[in-house]
Amino acid sequence: MHARSSRGQWLSGAVLLAAVVGGCAGPLDPATRPVLATGDGTSSATIGIEAWARNSPIYPLEIGNRWRHARVYAVSIVPDDGKPAALSTYHSERESELLCTQSFDGVPYVVERAIEREPQRMITAWIFYRQDATGLYERDVLGTDPPPCQGTATEVADRGAAKAPLDENAIEGLLVARPVAEREGFGVALRALRERVAALDRIRPAGAGVMLASTSQGAGPGELTRLSYPLERRQRWAVRDEPTFRMTATVEGLEALDLPPGRLRGYRIRLETAAFGPKDIVRVWYGRSGYLQLVAHFELDATDVEGNLVGRAIIDQRETLVDLSLAGELVAQPPKLRGG
Repeated sequence: MHARSSRGQWLSGAVLLAAVVGGCAGPLDPATRPVLATGDGTSSATIGIEAWARNSPIYPLEIGNRWRHARVYAVSIVPDDGKPAALSTYHSERESELLCTQSFDGVPYVVERAIEREPQRMITAWIFYRQDATGLYERDVLGTDPPPCQGTATEVADRGAAKAPLDENAIEGLLVARPVAEREGFGVALRALRERVAALDRIRPAGAGVMLASTSQGAGPGELTRLSYPLERRQRWAVRDEPTFRMTATVEGLEALDLPPGRLRGYRIRLETAAFGPKDIVRVWYGRSGYLQLVAHFELDATDVEGNLVGRAIIDQRETLVDLSLAGELVAQPPKLRGG
């Protein structure tokens, strides 16, 4: 009864990284310098808002659906004196699967198990989604214990010591070749960018996110609003709305993305918060195939103790869907061949 859309074998870590940062992959290119291009996606083409896209809800919350995403986190300092940039990259993979339903205060949620595989450890988290005619919502809590409906032991648990992508050792490594007079300025800029990334991580899919959900339509107390229906260009909503932290989402358009599983259509959504700077850009893509992609660029000028510009600090992130298996109709078309 069910057709499956899947690439078959999942890619190895090395190939995942190449697929995300290679010459044909788009904005993130750690081989030179991380840059967020204006193309906003992986060889994407903007298309009109169609009847296909107006129907809500759109997110595939069917038990058994699986996704795999590759994540690349690249940090660089670009000196103003023309010398080569210093670059540090970090990559991980995340496997997600919808396993069961679980009710909280009488409200049913679909349970997603997310396993993040990092260089030094593997982490399992549980995410709880619900969807109605008004949007896609998530319980604003990061669960580390298997829910009762899961029924079996989790595949992996936290292992080994965590190594943050931009800890103090990583910062020192980037600055070691720079003159002493410049190190403080670059260090201040990198730490400030690290705080901006932390703001993004507060709503990162399958990352940050009681607990008493409302039975009415719309977001209940303790819920994030991932998507607000109907999705239309310039549609705007608050993903998280707190007195001390507000992040908004704005639909910019519907695009066709050539990703490893094939050509997928999704909404390009811009995320904004007061914590971001004027050069920062964060976009996510969602469609009938689920969460497709994230592209984030954070940039800040670095100055020495006298206020002179010494360069720029940059953090680029990309999360890309590299494999999926969905129950129901086929959701992907084979990607078009491209040069590069």
